[in-house]
This record gives sequence, structure tokens and C-alpha cells, in this order.
Amino acid sequence: MTDYDKFDEALSKQDNYLASLSRSMSLVLDEFYNLVPYAGVSATTGAGFDGLCLKFEGLRKEYFDVFLPELQNQQH
Repeated sequence: MTDYDKFDEALSKQDNYLASLSRSMSLVLDEFYNLVPYAGVSATTGAGFDGLCLKFEGLRKEYFDVFLPELQNQQH
């Protein structure tokens, strides 16, 4: 799901309800996954694990700086 255009092109050759539904759903997923940070990690060598840890650290900071204050404001 990293190339919506390629997927859409393949589905455009189909003209049925399922293809239309798949195109709509894939567009939603494409938009969603563009916002989700990710990091590739090799299960064999562990390559990329440091990058994953950096992503987690950034997400942790975002939680405490952005989301937690919003949650606390909602409770008051």
C-alpha cells in the first residue's frame, strides 16, 4: 500500500462494484498511512532498529507535548 497510483491504475481496468469499493477504500488507507510514521527493521540482522527507536522517541515526545495536554484540557 505504498503506491496508491499503481494500485488505482490496476483497479481502473475493472468495472464492477468491488473494484470501485477497493479504489475508495485504498484512497482512505493511502491518506491514513501517509500520516503514520514507520521504520523498516530487519528481523535477521536488526538493521534499522536504531531508526525505529528514534521514531518511538519522537512519538513519545509528541504524545507528551501535544496529545496529553489536550486530554488534560478536556477533563477540566
